[in-house]
Amino acid sequence: MKKYIAMLMFLVVTGTSCKKDFIELSDPTKISVDDLYSDANGLGLAVTAAYGALQDIYGKGTSGTGMYLFTDVPSDNSNALVSGAGLGDFDLFTVAPENVNLSTQWQNLYRCIARCNAIIGRAPGISMSATLRDRYIAEAKFLRALSYFNAVRIWGGIPLVTKEIASIDESLGYGRETVDNVYAQIEKDLSDAETVLPATYAAADLGRATSGAAKAILGKVYLTEKKFQQCKSKLAELLPKATNAWGYDLLPLYSDVFNTANEMNKEIIFAVRYTKGGLGTGSPFFNWFVPNQSGSTIATVGGGSGFNTIMQDLYDAFPTNDLRRGYSIANYVTSANVTYYYTKKYTDVPANANDSNNDWIVIRYADVLLMYAEADNEINNGPSTTAIDAVNQVRRRGYGHFVNGETLGSVTVVNGGASYTSAPTVAISGGGATSNATATATISGGKVTAINIVTAGQNYTSNPTVTITGGGGTGATATAIITKITDNDVTAAQTASHDAFKLALETERRLELNMEGHRWFDLLRTDRAVDVMNASFNKYQTKNGTVVIQISAPHALLFPIPLREIQINPKLTQNP
Repeated sequence: MKKYIAMLMFLVVTGTSCKKDFIELSDPTKISVDDLYSDANGLGLAVTAAYGALQDIYGKGTSGTGMYLFTDVPSDNSNALVSGAGLGDFDLFTVAPENVNLSTQWQNLYRCIARCNAIIGRAPGISMSATLRDRYIAEAKFLRALSYFNAVRIWGGIPLVTKEIASIDESLGYGRETVDNVYAQIEKDLSDAETVLPATYAAADLGRATSGAAKAILGKVYLTEKKFQQCKSKLAELLPKATNAWGYDLLPLYSDVFNTANEMNKEIIFAVRYTKGGLGTGSPFFNWFVPNQSGSTIATVGGGSGFNTIMQDLYDAFPTNDLRRGYSIANYVTSANVTYYYTKKYTDVPANANDSNNDWIVIRYADVLLMYAEADNEINNGPSTTAIDAVNQVRRRGYGHFVNGETLGSVTVVNGGASYTSAPTVAISGGGATSNATATATISGGKVTAINIVTAGQNYTSNPTVTITGGGGTGATATAIITKITDNDVTAAQTASHDAFKLALETERRLELNMEGHRWFDLLRTDRAVDVMNASFNKYQTKNGTVVIQISAPHALLFPIPLREIQINPKLTQNP
């Protein structure tokens, strides 16, 4: 399904035509609802339109509204450097019911739900292949479940609409459903979908929901509901790596996951797809997330907007030898020597402003591994070896061991020698490497004082030999120690108890999935949002006016119901 086509907007209202006394007028450029659902081709267009609605939900065009506003910006990972259109309010926890982004996202989500409801309700009456019809219905159930899953985490209890609405009066009959009932419907839709959807598609249809995607999202739903055994059992169906029915696995190189030339790779389970080229289906994230202070230096087409800028705290959270930081984060330094960090995960050359090729990854295999470990830890009141291994798979890739194996970790000068007048040559050999490490020497007072690793080599099986020659001196010696694949695994202290492993997982998810729209929902799910955010506000003295921000439950944990919706529908009540 590469990629969503620019298509006629699907009508959500009924197909009643507008009549005058002597003539019936119709617009030849539009497809009526009845015509759309008359055959398999029309139903296929309706399903494509439902997928297309995801672009509005996750981010499209110039409005700035997208899931990142509800998942990244409220967290300790990023902030919005602009105050226009109410984006900055999501940083400061001052979002008011009249904030335009709330009403826009509410409408985006319910537009997708309405399209799915129409497909599910009308498809059974269409004469076509039963297999294809059932698949289309399953795709619609998946998309409806995903939309409700996003909505219930944003607002809590929401109107639960599962059929096509025929009139405005009927729509006003829906009040807020309980959270439990919303989740029950999400579970049902995903359970139905996973039994019907195929495991894979042909290349032309990549991006459609698969049975694996339904299972992965259902696992996350169970985890959010704290149904840990159901979560573990469901996610276990997606394991082990590579040999599962869907071929899911971690890519050897972290940065390749996000390469626009490598979309829908074996790590991607479900993504919202975009394509650039002036079709109205391009991705805005590169332009949106680059600092607006950079002008067109980074985003040479369209410039940067600063809607979702990485905070210093996220940058500092990475250990210096964690390769994911370099793959994920870059910085821009202004003429006034102010540093702004931004994500590299959405880097592209836009065809036009807000018109790039970057997909939005909804869920990938690394997420599944970390969720599985989280559920296991909760079930067993501490991690099993299987849970620890799942986390270590993610960490080993993050530290480069999938690509490089065991590498040169350190070189220690044993004897500095004497009479060196220039830096000698350092050769590193042996140790069974497939690619030898390289290093340089530093001298002081005629002695070799340090050996500096330039490249760490690949796939050592033993410690290599260090030879120091030239430089006018003699006698310098050094020893080399290689890293082990296990050197960067979770530590014994991190796996010693339930609470220690839970915190290690929290950090690992923050680093591995940074800027992919998970952090705020992770903090909500683990009941850590208030503590983490208040600590962040205190650390950085983040103020609303002159007062350091401090949040509390339940007020700060749900966003306000849009004022417009409450004014239209008296059955809707506001969040506390």
